[in-house]
Amino acid sequence: MRVVFLRGVEKTRGWKTMSDSFTRPVDDAIAQLLRGDRHAREQAAVVLSGSSFDVTRLAPLLAHPHVSRQVKAIEIMRDVRSPAAISLLVPMLGSPEPLVARKVAGALHRIGPAAADAIAASLPGSTELHRLWILDALSRLRDLRGRDPLIEIAAHATHPGWRASALGRLRHYHDALTVDTIGGALRDSDPGVRKTACEVAGIVRDASLLAPLIAIWLDETSPPLEAMFALRKYSAAAMDPLIAVAADAEPERRKRISDALRWCMASPQGRTQLWTLWKRPEPAVRDACLQFLGDGYARSLPAPPRAAALAEHIADPDPQRRRWCVEGYRQLAADRDPTVRMNAELMMRRLDPQ
Repeated sequence: MRVVFLRGVEKTRGWKTMSDSFTRPVDDAIAQLLRGDRHAREQAAVVLSGSSFDVTRLAPLLAHPHVSRQVKAIEIMRDVRSPAAISLLVPMLGSPEPLVARKVAGALHRIGPAAADAIAASLPGSTELHRLWILDALSRLRDLRGRDPLIEIAAHATHPGWRASALGRLRHYHDALTVDTIGGALRDSDPGVRKTACEVAGIVRDASLLAPLIAIWLDETSPPLEAMFALRKYSAAAMDPLIAVAADAEPERRKRISDALRWCMASPQGRTQLWTLWKRPEPAVRDACLQFLGDGYARSLPAPPRAAALAEHIADPDPQRRRWCVEGYRQLAADRDPTVRMNAELMMRRLDPQ
């Protein structure tokens, strides 16, 4: 709203009240955070996140008995990114509430490297859980003072939960020591630790972690899905090692290999390997290709070679492969070319009359 004052026109009492309210937006917002309902607090947070003010004025909110008030103050400090908030936030890493400690670690990350010294200085004398949140905050900043203690916990902690928690935080470091620790965790006796290690290995994506990931996915009785998701992130780099063990694979192993290859082909780099893989003799590789042709990702490829590939299997003795052909023709039925659509619909009716 634009207001123009005319000479000789007196400001009304209503304008004076409105004008005064605009001069106190920070005061009003902080008061709403302390006493307002949820809707009022959300509006106040929006005002403060876009304002320049002394963040130490939010100290009463950090001491509030309700976690929701503490979290809202931390989120505002995260958005404002003022170094003045560091001294208030660092002690909150020792909060007994995991949500508060996690929010504080994220806020310190947003403030940046200026917070690293204060975070590291709080390590001496910290409890076991407090120490882990301090290391979490340092790892987000990729500060090396957090790496070695995390490696120690991940490698030698007695309880598997601590080992898994430390591993999850090591994902921010991509050096050789970290990779060795992740590799050891992939061979850990606890399935929860191996599951976390798979997830972290997919983030780090070091070539030395590929073989243990494949071993977990193919050899464990109930492998974690995180292993396959990690292999997917390796994309085309994971294809050759998977194909190398695909020959004469028994049915369950064949299925796992084809599932992993199918996900690897979902990436742009993996998609370019489709027709090279199509020529290979291993049944698991052909299974993966057929399944991929039934995925939405296949629509990015030209229709004629896809139709020709599916035509090779319309009379396949394996009923599962014929079902994959139906899915492949369903993708072709969405093509822009009316001729391609018509032929695909005819083939779908032939393969699946119902």
